[in-house]
Amino acid sequence: MLTTVDEADRMVSRPMVVCVDNVDGALWFFAPLTSRVVEHISANSKVNISYCGPPVSLSITGTATVIPHPDPISARWQHALAPWLADDMANVAAIEVVAERARLWTSPPPSDRADNRAKPAPAATPHSDVAAASRSRWGR
Repeated sequence: MLTTVDEADRMVSRPMVVCVDNVDGALWFFAPLTSRVVEHISANSKVNISYCGPPVSLSITGTATVIPHPDPISARWQHALAPWLADDMANVAAIEVVAERARLWTSPPPSDRADNRAKPAPAATPHSDVAAASRSRWGR
């Protein structure tokens, strides 16, 4: 999920396909140039990215930049994006997120939880609190 802040200072989350850049550690998303997510990031660049699925949960806070340039789009394009974005790259924006802080939680394996049905399940354990040191190649 990618969470932005709207014009009324409300948090807005939406599922999006993420592309991880192995070169500089940035996270990349793609959206129509006229979308609300692009509008939100242009007004307030602070974002949160979250993932929750057994056995981990992840929350990343960072700063996003909208890049209406074809180079980062064509370099990171995935076929999984096709249902949401037209093939017309001129109307697509790249969104680069540079992580500032990440939190990772793990939960016990299912076999451990099944043995303790009469007891409350142990809480998820915060595993790490990591600050990323990546920098953008696109002007920040």
